[in-house]
Amino acid sequence: MKNITRIMLFVAVFFTSAEMTFAQTKKGPTGCQVFMDGAVVKDVNLEVALKWIELTPPTIQCDDGKVYAMETFQVNFFTMKPLQNREFGIGQGGFPLRAREAIANGKPGDAIVLKDVNCINQQGDTLVIPALSVKLK
Repeated sequence: MKNITRIMLFVAVFFTSAEMTFAQTKKGPTGCQVFMDGAVVKDVNLEVALKWIELTPPTIQCDDGKVYAMETFQVNFFTMKPLQNREFGIGQGGFPLRAREAIANGKPGDAIVLKDVNCINQQGDTLVIPALSVKLK
């Protein structure tokens, strides 16, 4: 009787852990890009970047084909000359003013780096992107 109980316990634990592993490996989009004026923008120059960061909220399109509005995100701006990474806090539905000012002085090669991006699409699906980088051309 003890062996049957052990076997049943083993089977229950195995299937529970297998379900947990499957849930943890559920994959979402792996790449997202700037989206404005109804299209993906692949080459983001300073002019495009300034228009995008003025959107409230800024939008992205991910490789799942869906367009997401960015609700909250950590904003960093990485510059090449001088080499520095400046952090501007959390954007809530838009970019903080100081981040917009810094990006306005950006040069080709600089990058807008967003971390912990919480997004939502029109269907109400939410998405969390660990990091999103937009390099200025």
